[in-house]
Amino acid sequence: CSGLLRASRSAAAERPVSHHMKGQADLQQLIDEALRLWGEGRLLVARRLYKAASEVIPEGHWRQAEILQSYAAVLAELGLADDAETQYREALRLTMAEGQSPNSLAAQIAANFLSVHLLSQCRAQEALDALPEQDDHSKNEPAFLSAARAEALSALGRISEADFIARRALGNVSDEVRRQELERRFIENGVLR
Repeated sequence: CSGLLRASRSAAAERPVSHHMKGQADLQQLIDEALRLWGEGRLLVARRLYKAASEVIPEGHWRQAEILQSYAAVLAELGLADDAETQYREALRLTMAEGQSPNSLAAQIAANFLSVHLLSQCRAQEALDALPEQDDHSKNEPAFLSAARAEALSALGRISEADFIARRALGNVSDEVRRQELERRFIENGVLR
């Protein structure tokens, strides 16, 4: 299990962040800039902007969980795993507080982000526990959720279960290129036998 995350870029890239937001357009601009900087690898500045966005966004705003998930991902890339986990857990809590069912797409996405993060920290059982419980309809669960479940099971040494769920995940991917990428990832990570 590799818990190594990309190191941060130069601290000289940081600049002050204005906390005086003028509304939704300013919030969107802040989020767009954070995403751009993140994509450029300017993680320290992106972190500051996502932090600012998370502090000014109104409680219950429909993008609040999404912003926290992006903020968490930047924190994880900076090697701040505990801080990232806190943000991923808060994003999941907010999603559930919005009245989402654990099996809603928003809740599944939030749980998936948390699970993948925990697995990257070699915490396979917690990663598995973070995912929504399987039910009789699990054969139709999104491929991303089945993939996270298969990888956690594989890390726990539950190889036959991991193989079964990984194959089900592959069957739920309609795009051939994405299916091949996922299959290659499963093979490289020893999820498929």
